Amino acid sequence: MKKVIPILVSSAIITAPLLADTTFVSGSVSGVWDTSGSPYVIIDTVVVDSAETLVIMPDVEIILEADIKVQTSDRNYGFILAIGDVENPINFAGNGNTITDLPWNELRILFGEFRYCYFDSINFYLGADVYNCVFQNSDFSDYPGYAELWDGFLVMDCIFKNTPISGALTMFNSLIYGDTISIYAGVATASNGGILLNYCTLIGKGTVEGSYAGMMTMSIASVVNSVIIEDSVIEFGDYSSESNCIHRTYGEILYEPFFIDPIAEDFHLSDSSAAIGAGDTFRVPDHDLDGNPRPNPLGSMPDLGCYENPRAYPAAISETEKPAQFAIRAYPNPFNSAVNIRISGIGYRVSDLEIFDIKGRMVANIPVEAQRAAPAGRARSARTNETVVWTPDKPLGSGIYLVRVKESNATTRIIYIK
Repeated sequence: MKKVIPILVSSAIITAPLLADTTFVSGSVSGVWDTSGSPYVIIDTVVVDSAETLVIMPDVEIILEADIKVQTSDRNYGFILAIGDVENPINFAGNGNTITDLPWNELRILFGEFRYCYFDSINFYLGADVYNCVFQNSDFSDYPGYAELWDGFLVMDCIFKNTPISGALTMFNSLIYGDTISIYAGVATASNGGILLNYCTLIGKGTVEGSYAGMMTMSIASVVNSVIIEDSVIEFGDYSSESNCIHRTYGEILYEPFFIDPIAEDFHLSDSSAAIGAGDTFRVPDHDLDGNPRPNPLGSMPDLGCYENPRAYPAAISETEKPAQFAIRAYPNPFNSAVNIRISGIGYRVSDLEIFDIKGRMVANIPVEAQRAAPAGRARSARTNETVVWTPDKPLGSGIYLVRVKESNATTRIIYIK
């Protein structure tokens, strides 16, 4: 069974005392790096020269000091092969500083293959096939602070946490999530690039003013059998979407995916998720990010996103009617006098909108027209679209408030600035 390594915070190898067998590395390299010389501390630019290969063995630790690069030859096809395993991954760790001339090229690999590797606090540029790897914390600069991936290479069974991604991507069975401080959060592609995301889960938020969150494309994006949620998902360019469970706080709402526990970073589908069995057979992998078979159970349709739920159909959903599912968009957000709250979804009409402060106290209850969207027996319930305006009472202070649809777990945060 294929497995993806869990996320661990590997930055501890930066601050731990260097071992007696520490190897300091610079200049041209090739051959084999194994545990007998680990950790390998890169103290100056390292290059794998023309027609040479560097093989990195399981359980090796590689520490990149500031303002240096590990790279293959730009023109002569040096090759790096880093093959860890599920029990003994390879660790790449940086110190969180950017490089002054090319900030995204701290780890610059134009030709290579990586399996079961951790990349922590490293900006990188990869022209490589990447499998079962974890990338985290590459968001330490406002711009660019991200992973750039070359066209023609495959990314499969990977996790990107707090690591915006750029480039021309072909990605399967991967999870992209986390609040980032980069101007680009989630996935971006340049004007000459293109994206194919298939069976992926994308939860992206940017925290820089004017940032692009979720997915930003200035060329072509094809997203299939995936779950995309959170802030502005698509900006600019040509975009095609098929069989996706898209929940946006900006733009069209299809379905709330209903993860098991997104606060605890558990993005597996709950048994009631409409994403269960909603995929198609377009280039479907034979496993999910956990290594479980896809589809599961055998003979069913695959689920959307990077994880399979063992159910063939969502719980408590009959052939004739789907349960109420709502999503909320608030605008402007932040606001200083009044905020428009738009509720979109499928199922029953909304009866109440509740607003809570950060201590969980209800500060407002806004009645909304109560009406069933479609009678029992209809093939599909009608769509709900309601907009209400909330003007906070004068005693309420500035801060973060939570808006909730009473009939569901659909929520969103709003920021009130007096």
